[in-house]
Formats: sequence, structure tokens, C-alpha cells
Amino acid sequence: MSGQRVRRLGATLLSLLGLSTSLVRSEQTRLATTAPSELERGEAQGIAVNSRGQLFLAPRITAIGKTFPGAFPSYVFAAAADEAGNIFLATGPDGQIVKISRAGDDVVFFRMNEPLVTALLPLTGGELLAAAAPGGKIYKVRPDGTGSVWCETDEHYVWALAAGPDGAVLAATGDRGRLLKIDRNGNPRVFWDSDEAHLVSLAASPDGGVWAGGSGRGLVYRIDAEGRGRVVYDDELPEAKSVAVTATGELIVAFDAPPISERRPPALRLRVAGGTAGTSEAVSELDTRQAPALQGVIEGLPSFADDETLPLRGKVVRLGRDGGVTELWRSRSEAVFAVAEDDRGRAVFSTGEPAKLWRVDGVGEIALLATLDEAQATAFASTSGSLILATSNPVAAYRVDGTPEESGTFLAPPLDAGSLARWGTLRWQTFPAGGRDEMSTRTGNSEDPDGSWS
Repeated sequence: MSGQRVRRLGATLLSLLGLSTSLVRSEQTRLATTAPSELERGEAQGIAVNSRGQLFLAPRITAIGKTFPGAFPSYVFAAAADEAGNIFLATGPDGQIVKISRAGDDVVFFRMNEPLVTALLPLTGGELLAAAAPGGKIYKVRPDGTGSVWCETDEHYVWALAAGPDGAVLAATGDRGRLLKIDRNGNPRVFWDSDEAHLVSLAASPDGGVWAGGSGRGLVYRIDAEGRGRVVYDDELPEAKSVAVTATGELIVAFDAPPISERRPPALRLRVAGGTAGTSEAVSELDTRQAPALQGVIEGLPSFADDETLPLRGKVVRLGRDGGVTELWRSRSEAVFAVAEDDRGRAVFSTGEPAKLWRVDGVGEIALLATLDEAQATAFASTSGSLILATSNPVAAYRVDGTPEESGTFLAPPLDAGSLARWGTLRWQTFPAGGRDEMSTRTGNSEDPDGSWS
């Protein structure tokens, strides 16, 4: 018999479930322990789940603008907010910059000749710098949505832009892994040359220096205001996808690796007895590189998706000011796309697939704040009092507020007892005091919940 729980919370909730199993002519008591990570498979609305198995009200997440399916942009490479609180999304494959006003109205603000907008940097006065790919051009777009090429970088790609000292602009480029310094008139020069093929992420620091993440070897660099660089971290994953500096001067870095190619299943080998005496065999193989005549799954074979021998797909680490390194999160199945800091100084990061928003609540404690409808959550932008999360496939944007939801519902994944069972006592702890929790359960004799369940 299987059981499932529905939880409605007005405060933090921690539940423990005892299970007893009843058999014919005998009774056997069994304690079923569910790993906290299993709760991530539940269906949450307004509820966050952390790595200790606790449930609590998630931050309020509100969709802004609209989604752009079909012929509209499908991928967000970068997001930024200007002084007036307008949000800009750098998208592809149609080379569009989408602007979302404070009121939530969205419009195609600027369109390039190139297919990809890869980086954004708002300037004082309402102007916006936007990098295009391929070709490495940087456009300057005026507040009225008109613009032109501001800088010819002579690089194939510009992956990130940051404000440098004395009004200059720093550009992380590929495929020669150079950091450019561009003056006010759009004239570039090589500020620093790395050992990576691509520099893909930047985070400026108050002292005029900058942190840069590379792609190819997974190196993280610190470049000072004079253009002197050094490696501060070397990861096993090949790309430092995103970097963010916290208010305390620490660095949060998201690393990812390309997905592994799909493993080719063994060819189907058929042995057919032949010859008059039955002593010989004819062997026929079905080459799966050709269009298969039959498709399906053979039950009992291992699932590659659950294989713990698979290489890492994503990782988030914290680099302390003293040089210490703390790993915050890792996954063999999910790629991490961006990191940022919320209004209370906590690190947040986004993954796919599907799009998810996570928060670091302490050493070894990660909270899944939301699972969204889109495929990937790919970029952050900060505006007054809120964090903006942009998603891809399709494109959408969400405002993540510091205040929690007023209520929420969590539907736990079903627990299969494997045979007829008498369920034990349901217990939970609520802290701090206050709020209201409602619990309900349902049971049935099928593995998955259906209309026959109570």
C-alpha cells in the first residue's frame, strides 16, 4: 500500500513518519526513512525545502513581463537592471534586447544584426552597452531604443561586461581568453591575457580589480587595477560559468561541465540455431546507429540517469577572503547557470532542467526555493529590494522578493510500503511558534496515486 501526504504551511515544518507493516498471520514493524533530498521530488507551491528535510514558506516569486514562446527569444544570456528599475534581457537567437519596465510592461528594446546578445552593462544616464555574437561587437543603446556599434573588439565573443576604474569598461572575451579595457570613446586594449580559451564571467570589486572565470580549464582569476592577474582557484570542472562577490568580500562561483554524450546501448544480438544437426549458429546484430525497428526499455536494466559513476555536471563553491574554499553544492545531473546574492547577503544560484532557484542558508545547508515551468534559469539581475531571475526555453522573468509567501502547499512524493500496511503515527515539529499547519493523507493499493486512492 502506498501513502502520500499533503501539507499546508503557515510556518516552518519538520515531519517524521513512522511506518508499520501488517502481513497475514504475522506482523512486522518497519521504520521507513526518507532522505531529505527525496523531498525535492515533491510538488511545492510557495514552499521551500532544504537539505535537512525542513519545509518553510518560500520567498514571494512573481512573474513579470510575459513569456516569449515560438518565434520570440528562446534563451537569456544575461540580465541587468538600470537606475530607474527597468530590467533588460540579452536574448537569442534573434539578437533582441527585451526591456521590462517597473510596471511590468515588456517590449523589444533593441535588435541587432547578430543572432546573440551575450552581455549587458547599464550606464549612468540611461544608456546601455550590449555585446553581440559572433563578431564581438559592443553596441551602445540610447534610452529611446536607438543605438549603434560603440566598440569593435576584434574578438569573436564578448561573454561579460563590467564597470572598470576611471569610467572604463572591462570585457571578458573568447576565443583567445583576453580581458579588454575599453575607454570612454570605445577604444579597446588588451588589459590582461589569460591561459584560458574563453573568459566567460566577471565580477568587479570596490578596489578597482576584477574577478574573472575561465572556460576550458575551470580557472578563476583575480586581476588588479594595474592589470596584474593570478589564479586563485582551479576546479575539476572546466567552466567558471558565473561569479559573484558578496558584501563580505567572498566570492561565489558556479562551475559546470558539458553534458555527457548519451551512452550507446549494446547492440541486440540474436542467436538462431541452424544446420541439420543443430550444431551451428547464425548470429545477427541490430546496429542501433541505424533507425531502429523497435523502441522501448527492457525492464531490469540499470538506468544511466541514476548512475552515481557519472561525472559531475555542476558545482557551486565559496572562495573566502583568506583563500579557503568551501563546496556548497554539487550535482551529477543538473547544470548551474548563474549565482547572485539576495537582499540579506545569502548566495543564491539557478539550475536546469527544469529551471530551479536555490539558496545557501549555511554550511552544508541548501534550500530549493522554487521549481519553475521553464527549462533553465540562466541569469540574475539586482534591483531595489528584489532579485530578478530570468529563464530560458521559453524566455520569462520573475521577481524574487525578500518577504515570504503568506501560505503554501507541499505535496510529498508517494511512499510505497511494498505490501499491505498499517500506517503509524504522523508527527511533526513546527518552529518558531505561531502560524497554522494543516496535514492530510491519502492511501491506495497502486504504486502511483490515481482515482482509486482514498
